[in-house]
Amino acid sequence: MALMPDLLFVAAKFASSSRVSWFDWSDTLTSTHVAFEYVLNAPFGRFVGAVCRERKAVSARYYKGHCAIRKNAKAFKRNPQWGRVDWSRAKIWGPDFIWKWTTGYGQKMFRLLLIFLFFVALGTMVLWSDEALKLPPAEAGGNIQQEQGWPKPVDRIVYSIDLLIPGVDLRAGDSRIVAPQLWVYEVVHIFVGWLLVALLIAWVTAIARGSR
Repeated sequence: MALMPDLLFVAAKFASSSRVSWFDWSDTLTSTHVAFEYVLNAPFGRFVGAVCRERKAVSARYYKGHCAIRKNAKAFKRNPQWGRVDWSRAKIWGPDFIWKWTTGYGQKMFRLLLIFLFFVALGTMVLWSDEALKLPPAEAGGNIQQEQGWPKPVDRIVYSIDLLIPGVDLRAGDSRIVAPQLWVYEVVHIFVGWLLVALLIAWVTAIARGSR
């Protein structure tokens, strides 16, 4: 688990004796011995508080380090003598830009939730009009009101979420489609959903590999 190194790291800081050899911390702690008895007997609140503070400090250093690398890469593009990181402009203003501002380099994942909620709300407003959703041509003679299974506010929220999350069908049996005049927004809405899912998968993969 990703939290275990943090627990051991703080435990090593708390240790008052060195009777048990626990872990080799390589470049972070080259030779630290943890007193296992101390870890078991340490006040729980104090220990958890120390874990949270250490985790927050590590996250801040990780984020600042990546920002410094990005700044160096941008400086290198302006003048090779001003930096050492040789990134392509596509990487600087593409994946790295998106990764920084949407997830804080994996350290501020709450931003994904905020983006998700923003587009759910935006989609609800865009699709609020009765003219925003239409029946497909094959069912043009049907009653569109019968396709609305919930009260209008809930219906529009569910429709917005359904467009935003790929591979999830929250509107089983609902044949309504977005009106042709809103096709540009529909494409953007769906694209943002795929992007959020891709970023979430990348974050989980980084944690699984221990590279976060």
